[in-house]
Amino acid sequence: MAKLGIDISAHNGDIDLAALKRNGVQFAIIRVGYGTKGTLDSKFKRNTDLCKSIGLPFGFYWYSYALDVNGAAEEARHFLNAVAPYKDSYSMECWFDMEDADAYKLNHDLNPYTNGKT
Repeated sequence: MAKLGIDISAHNGDIDLAALKRNGVQFAIIRVGYGTKGTLDSKFKRNTDLCKSIGLPFGFYWYSYALDVNGAAEEARHFLNAVAPYKDSYSMECWFDMEDADAYKLNHDLNPYTNGKT
């Protein structure tokens, strides 16, 4: 059965999750952070704590800038460390967002759409 969910990050500002829940949103997927340096999304904790307080099921994603296996492993470490305090709270899954919306990977000679070099 299909469910209505959203993915949220700092790009959405201080989103009113309670209003969205009242209007039918059933879950949120929250950006934890991005990149190999482990930059946390500035709204990660706020959005997570708010989902917990209003009873909105949630999961997490990490926006990947990894260009190789070592970079992906570093990002995974940052991701797992950041979500560890919430390990008993989230009911949706965790994902790596491998898109290339800002062409970072393509500009670094990695074509994410062909799984390899351009």
